[in-house]
Amino acid sequence: MSKLQDRILPGARLGVFGGGQLGRMFTHAAQRLGYHVVVFTDEADSPGSQVADATVRGDYLDPNAVKEFAQQVDVVTLEFENIHLEAVQRAAEWTLVRPSVEILAIAQHRIREKRTLRDLGFPVTPFHEVRGYQELPGVAEQLGWPLVLKTAKWGYDGKGQRKAHSLIEANDALELLGPEPVIAEKWITYQAEVSVMVARNPSGQIATYPMFTNTHVRHILDLTTCPARSELQNVAKSAQAIARGVAESLQLEGLLCVEFFVDADGQMMINEL
Repeated sequence: MSKLQDRILPGARLGVFGGGQLGRMFTHAAQRLGYHVVVFTDEADSPGSQVADATVRGDYLDPNAVKEFAQQVDVVTLEFENIHLEAVQRAAEWTLVRPSVEILAIAQHRIREKRTLRDLGFPVTPFHEVRGYQELPGVAEQLGWPLVLKTAKWGYDGKGQRKAHSLIEANDALELLGPEPVIAEKWITYQAEVSVMVARNPSGQIATYPMFTNTHVRHILDLTTCPARSELQNVAKSAQAIARGVAESLQLEGLLCVEFFVDADGQMMINEL
């Protein structure tokens, strides 16, 4: 039986790209289940490395370091979506990687992410790719003011984005966030940001976890509340259904978080994976 078909049982070595706070929490959870964890990180003393069974420290773009890491473990997973795609592709040459390289390529690129979800029929925040200053007037006419300009890659929370109320502010934002194409999104006045964790195994079985509410301070996630606030429970089933649909459409193997805005009318739209 191939590794793709085998269960990876307690006692196996799990690799995680990323040694930050999420890598640390992953490590604790895996160890409680009887697994051993090897962290790959470019940090000297990362939170994940402090509790992992072993650490491979190296540059994500160093093929030899990635190979050394991948050959030590039975499967590799990802701390979060901002992991160099090249590193994950190289690791996949030596061991199993879940979620897949293909899903990572979607989740870590905001334009590709929005297009993929839209084309699959899922509700997303209205958006437009911006490839230069000359496109801003037309984009603003479509989306209206204010709008949010975001980098296509490497952004998270409030990083890599700027809100613009005018062409002058949009030009300034593009100057700061470019020169790569950026994504412009309609500003959504939402009553809440909520998320659903969804898991799918190789057999296609899907499980969703209770919807939770995210609260931000200065655009940085400050508090997650589960279960979600009582006034939001009427959208929980819808959020879980959409998350299941995303997992199935992307042929997910692993765990994924689907984040939504809930607008003033109770309509849901996916913000990001």
